[in-house]
Amino acid sequence: MSSSALLPTGWGSYISPMQPHQPAPQMQPYQPHPKVKESAGRQADLVVSIVLTMLYGTAMGLIWFLSLFLSAFATDSCGAQTCRYEYLAWALGITDIGGGVVLLAVLIAVAVRLGRRRTAWWIPLVGIGIQVILMAISLQLIEQIPG
Repeated sequence: MSSSALLPTGWGSYISPMQPHQPAPQMQPYQPHPKVKESAGRQADLVVSIVLTMLYGTAMGLIWFLSLFLSAFATDSCGAQTCRYEYLAWALGITDIGGGVVLLAVLIAVAVRLGRRRTAWWIPLVGIGIQVILMAISLQLIEQIPG
């Protein structure tokens, strides 16, 4: 039995793609994509977004630090029997945990929008606005602590 008898029909004249008279294909050097110049508006959005996000993060850190002392000072004006400590717990939870959730959401949203090359300068401003609302709610609860 010949070797061509083992091949399927039509394969008897199979020729290797690398024939001796053909030179080996040449490898082309890597050509990176040309750099696209960022527009001035895009650069300004990037800088403003980062600065506002850092400002909000710093303010949130200050709020967390001050809330350590808030629990002591908020209950100074009341006696042990007349304080409503549940309002203090809610006030600190709204400010600290709620603010942390908003800060995390701002960080993620800014990163995603900047990664997609979309404007993101307004996101930290929305976060700061939400934080101001959370602080106002928290202060209203703190005023209710003394019985």
